[in-house]
Amino acid sequence: MLLEVKSWREPQEMEIDRLPDECPICHAKIQPIMTESSFLTASGLNPELEIVFRCPAQTCGRFFIGRYSRSAYDHYGSKVSLSHCEPWSLRDVQFDERILEISPDFVAIYNEAQKAEQMRLPLACGPAFRKSLEFLIKDYVIRLHPEEAEAAEIKRMQLAPCIQRYVEDPKVKSSAKRAVWLGNDETHYQRKWQGKDLEDLKALIQLTLYWIQSEELTRQTLEDMPEL
Repeated sequence: MLLEVKSWREPQEMEIDRLPDECPICHAKIQPIMTESSFLTASGLNPELEIVFRCPAQTCGRFFIGRYSRSAYDHYGSKVSLSHCEPWSLRDVQFDERILEISPDFVAIYNEAQKAEQMRLPLACGPAFRKSLEFLIKDYVIRLHPEEAEAAEIKRMQLAPCIQRYVEDPKVKSSAKRAVWLGNDETHYQRKWQGKDLEDLKALIQLTLYWIQSEELTRQTLEDMPEL
């Protein structure tokens, strides 16, 4: 998409790769309204194009800025790509009520981690996602083994042996073990799982959640409807 922008030197034609498809404030999927307030700013050796948009949603209507950057290898070119939008309204992930009952601490830590991710702090959010996983698994197995002595032992154990010893459902165990592997990569100096990243860790946490929810729903159903 070509547009003429105001420059700190003179107007020039720029090609942008795409428009934002989500309002960073209300998070609705949108086709934003581009205002005439677009300009080019010098930002070190990699100039940025800033475009002011307005959210068309009737419940929002707020203005926000889309920031576009040139490639480091195309400093003198006229093509820019959408980097991010500002301001960004942080939002919580909504979890199933069963997960809230099993581990409210997991929900709180996970949401802090994903807010750090939304703030573009990937080095900080990785260890936080790993911590949320530990709270989820330990609260889950303590729920299955509530005896005081066993609960105390679970709290003291490293997460991997805790999963191996106390998690009985094979699907929960297999996904949780792999989530721990990637979670440890987020906290250790050297990564073991090359080619895997934060998105893979989050996917495994979601898979673990899915199997825990399925097991909990099955248990509740069998308790509510015992065989006659």
